[in-house]
Amino acid sequence: MAETVQVHALRMREQQYLALDAQTATLLLILASSKQT
Repeated sequence: MAETVQVHALRMREQQYLALDAQTATLLLILASSKQT
């Protein structure tokens, strides 16, 4: 039971990190494109 909760928490955290990575990548792309102009 405890293992299942732990795995679930890890997956949730993983999804949060993936979302953060996507946001960061988008921000970096915006910054890069704004520097070019």
